[in-house]
Amino acid sequence: MPDTGSPMHNRGTAPQPDGDARIEGLLVAINSNSRQSLLDFLRVHVALPSSSPTTVDEYADWFVSFSRLSQGIVLREIKPVETSDFTQTVVVEDRIYSATHEFHLRFEPFEDGKILEIEVGPSEMHCIARSQADCLGQVQDLCDRGARAGVFSGTVLIARGSEVLFEYACGAANKRYAVPNNPDTKFNLGSANKMFTAVAVAQLVERGLLSFTDTVDQYIDDTWLPASVTRRITIHHLLSHTSGLGNYFNETFFSGSRARFRAIDDFKPLVRDDLPAFTPGERFEYSNSGMLLAGVIIERVTGMSYYDYVREEIYAPSGMLDTDCYDIDAPVPNLAMGYIPLVDPPDRRSASGWRENIFEHVAKGGPAGGGYSTVRDLHRFANSLLSGALVGPEMRQALWSDYAGVGYGYGFNVEKTASGTMIGHGGGFPGISASFRVALGTGYVVIVLSNYDMGTFGLARCIEHAVDQIQQ
Repeated sequence: MPDTGSPMHNRGTAPQPDGDARIEGLLVAINSNSRQSLLDFLRVHVALPSSSPTTVDEYADWFVSFSRLSQGIVLREIKPVETSDFTQTVVVEDRIYSATHEFHLRFEPFEDGKILEIEVGPSEMHCIARSQADCLGQVQDLCDRGARAGVFSGTVLIARGSEVLFEYACGAANKRYAVPNNPDTKFNLGSANKMFTAVAVAQLVERGLLSFTDTVDQYIDDTWLPASVTRRITIHHLLSHTSGLGNYFNETFFSGSRARFRAIDDFKPLVRDDLPAFTPGERFEYSNSGMLLAGVIIERVTGMSYYDYVREEIYAPSGMLDTDCYDIDAPVPNLAMGYIPLVDPPDRRSASGWRENIFEHVAKGGPAGGGYSTVRDLHRFANSLLSGALVGPEMRQALWSDYAGVGYGYGFNVEKTASGTMIGHGGGFPGISASFRVALGTGYVVIVLSNYDMGTFGLARCIEHAVDQIQQ
């Protein structure tokens, strides 16, 4: 496999796990690509506390996905145990993109104790600066790897300012009819829609129609939430995910027909009983319900539906003609169906190894996510943002300030990289995956959209890192 710029690539024999059956067993189970093997390992070596938000079955499901997307992993480093909390970090490299990942394993506080918690995240990547041409060649190779391995189906666009430097498309928008993806295919964005909602609120603040410090009870009545809750929450809290509110994808949503939820007001039953998990402003906790309420406020202030407002004030001035929240039963041209891979034991519903996500998704996206766009339209959105066509410099600074110290502003991730600040948002849901990033210092735009479950996993990070390393 050619060098992709990963510092761990081709470094010779991988380190051994020093006889630790827990670490060695986890790596073997992941590389087995078998859910049963993972369950067998987890049931012996993992003891989840009663407070754990993740079950053993959910760990097994996630690691099966990780195994499929990585095509197996190679051990690169085992870091010393953190004696303060008995956590050990294991660095691995995947076999598709040569991307590095860290497994943080927290053990019981005695020798050979069981694993209490597993967290997985990206490992820091380093490589030498390279030319733009070298970078684009590397990106082509990365995309080809994902396509050949069958883990990436979608589109990629890299631009600098208004100049498109690279476009790529692979896979099928619709497997039933073998319709190929192309740069104008509409992909579900998942949570990347939150950027549009935040920009819409910033426009209204800029026009003096509301303030980030306004409390939510000024705009939302008690048919949504009691005033005792909303008077403590500000618009700032909603957009920065510090409101304490949770996720409306709850049991009520999953137990009934998705057809019930199309207009914004249809979502009331899903948030009516949502009480803040902490004092608003106390900390960051990602909240789909909070961003939904930001959409409600847009409707109350403008007298327009959320959908009409973002069409007229964000999509239209940006020239985004292929972006919208489409009804799931509308025959929209060139729209990608989402696909979820089937894992062992074999699912007899599909001989293809895939199933469509139509029964997983919302009937219509909204302020918190679920709309559709193309890589070309999102490039237009980036240009509109940077040119000031949507909001002015002061509002952009408000959108892209890290309020809780976790790399999140108002509806945008805010990340410090080698070349400066990178802003954007990702999106994920069963059968779809999206990544949108803009490097503010260099003007590079990287957009990766996929109609595969976790399809941008690994690939988007490697592409973004390669672009960030271009020698200026």
